[in-house]
Amino acid sequence: MTAEALPTFPIGRTCPYAPRTEHVRLQEEEPVRKVTLPSESDAWVVAGFDDVRTVLSDARFSADRERPGFPGSAPGTWNPPNGPLRRSPR
Repeated sequence: MTAEALPTFPIGRTCPYAPRTEHVRLQEEEPVRKVTLPSESDAWVVAGFDDVRTVLSDARFSADRERPGFPGSAPGTWNPPNGPLRRSPR
């Protein structure tokens, strides 16, 4: 049995004003999907509305970039706490 290759993320965009076709497909067919990032790290894309609500309300999920195992954005990189992918503090 061979392992299925994971899709890469982020998903390419063809039109800046329309939803990405692949994102719409994920919402409908695979609302929670494991992907590979440009850093070659694995991550999960959560695209279904109810699944997103669950993740955002569950303290077991973290956006802490200093946490061990947090996926980077490019090969061999680390996302600093105040980097471009970090949410602004409230």
